[in-house]
Amino acid sequence: MTENAAETNVTVCTYCDEPATDKDHVPPKLLFPPPRGTMVTVPACRSCNGRYGRDDEYARLVLSVDHRTGGHSSIGQLWPTVLRSLQKPEAPKFRGLLTNTLQPTLIQQKNGLIVPTGVFEADLARLKNWTARIFRGLYRDMTGKRLPLDVYVRSIWEDDLRDMAATSREELGTAVIAPVLQQKEHTIQGGEFRYRLLTAEGDHFSGVMLMIFYEALPVLVMFQSPEARRSDVIGPQ
Repeated sequence: MTENAAETNVTVCTYCDEPATDKDHVPPKLLFPPPRGTMVTVPACRSCNGRYGRDDEYARLVLSVDHRTGGHSSIGQLWPTVLRSLQKPEAPKFRGLLTNTLQPTLIQQKNGLIVPTGVFEADLARLKNWTARIFRGLYRDMTGKRLPLDVYVRSIWEDDLRDMAATSREELGTAVIAPVLQQKEHTIQGGEFRYRLLTAEGDHFSGVMLMIFYEALPVLVMFQSPEARRSDVIGPQ
């Protein structure tokens, strides 16, 4: 924490050690079409609150074209906004990412019909950082505590499971996913975003959160306090 913030005992930003002057929506409100209900907000400094706008737009673009979430009714409502954002003068990088990484493939629809489409190869590292930031905000809202910056946060997307050995996937399901599914589920926008939190016994800065976007895309976020990381409570990274 900065000396000034410590001396005045002001509220500190969720994402850095500066005093909070703004409120940040978690998850970003641009993921949801209006009318929007009550949204979660957490304290943030002005710099952090404005720094991640491009990441929010990028994530919205990825979720909009993902075959798992693209069929959701909310995505259809968001598409005009997504298309307008792609037409902005400052958006050439977004357009390039979309066109240069689109790979032709076949997708089987729910009715069994196989249709040609394209798969957008997203920047998974960028998306992981994005969901880690959302987690920090949700953790603060749920617990009333700011997660220390030295807590290790790791996001696991479905794409990460492709190269994981079957035994490791089974262990992850039994040891991590099953317990968190027993926790109370929280929803935003009628279930367009769902999340559950499980903290380790005796260590509230270690645990796991399960997020589900648009009822189709799960993301697992594991976090460890420095003490737990040293003793490898959750497991090897």
